[in-house]
Amino acid sequence: MIINKTDFLEWQKKVIEKYYTDKKYKTALIPTINNPSCLKQSKTIMVIHFDNLVSLSNKSQVNKLPEKHKITLFHIGRMKNDFVSIGYKENEMAYPALDFGGLTNYKQKISKKSELLPKKFKIEKSTDITHQLDDIYNTWKRYNKKEKFYGNIKIKMNKFLRSAFKYLKSSEYTKMYISYHKLPETHRILVSSKDIKEHTGCYYERIFQGDDKFAKKSSGKNLYTVIQDGLPTINTNINKFNILNEYTTY
Repeated sequence: MIINKTDFLEWQKKVIEKYYTDKKYKTALIPTINNPSCLKQSKTIMVIHFDNLVSLSNKSQVNKLPEKHKITLFHIGRMKNDFVSIGYKENEMAYPALDFGGLTNYKQKISKKSELLPKKFKIEKSTDITHQLDDIYNTWKRYNKKEKFYGNIKIKMNKFLRSAFKYLKSSEYTKMYISYHKLPETHRILVSSKDIKEHTGCYYERIFQGDDKFAKKSSGKNLYTVIQDGLPTINTNINKFNILNEYTTY
C-alpha cells in the first residue's frame, strides 16, 4: 500500500506527539518493546569531489562550477545504483557523499571555506583504487571513532567508490578526491517498529519517490523509527546496523 506525503505527515504527527522529548537521559543503545532509546547521533560522511571544485567554490568562481544535476552512484542501502546531486545552485555547491544508509550530499556555501577534514585521498584515472581501500576505510573508522563498522560496510564502500571511479573515467574530470565531513552531533529518540504499530495501528516505510509515493505500508520487521530534533521529523527506515554505526548513548 502506497502512502502520499500528506497521509504520512499526519501519521508522523501521532508518532512525534507520543514519543519525542528533548530531555537527555541514559538508555540502552538498541530500542526494545516499550523501551525507546535516547541517543546521540554523531557521524562522519565520505565525500567525493573532482579536480578543483572545492577551491573554485572557496573563491566564489561560480561561472566555472557545473550547474546542479544528477549523477548515478552505488547506493549501499538499496544495493544498486541511484541518483545523487552534484553541482552549483542558489549559492551552494553540492558534492556526492556516502553515509551508512546510502547516498547523501555535502553542501558547501559559496565563498565559505569547506569544512572537509584534513585527510584526503587523490584518485586519478590511471589509479588502481584497490591499493588505497584499506587506508580509506580505516580513516573513515578513525574519524567516526569506531573500532569497527557493522553490516559489511567495507564491501559496500568499495562498491560506492568503484562507481565513483567509473563516473570519473567517463567524465571530463582528471581526478577525484575522497574526503570526509563530520556532521554536528544531534539528539535522537529511537523507537521499535512494534511500539509504533501498537500506537498508530500501522508502520510506514519511506520510499523516496515523490509526494504521491512518499512511503509504503510495511511490516516494520527489523526496522526502527528515529525522531530527530529540529523540526522534529522522523526516519522510519533505520536498522540495527545504522544504530551501531552512528549512535552512542548518553
